[in-house]
Amino acid sequence: MNWKRWLPLFLLVLLVLSSMSADAQSTAQPGPLFTTIQSLDTKLFDAYNHCDLTTMGCDGVG
Repeated sequence: MNWKRWLPLFLLVLLVLSSMSADAQSTAQPGPLFTTIQSLDTKLFDAYNHCDLTTMGCDGVG
C-alpha cells in the first residue's frame, strides 16, 4: 500500500475533524440519570475519604 497516495486524504479528514465544533455537548443540561450517578458517586467518595464505614456499608463485616 502506498502511503503517499493516502496522505492527502488523511490530512483532509484530519483537518475537517479538527475544525468541527466540540462545544455542542457543553450547552446541554445533564439528565436525571447523570445527576443521580453524580450524587451517589459524591456520597461514596465522601464516605471513603472520611472513613465513614456505616455509610459505606462496612459496619458489620465479618
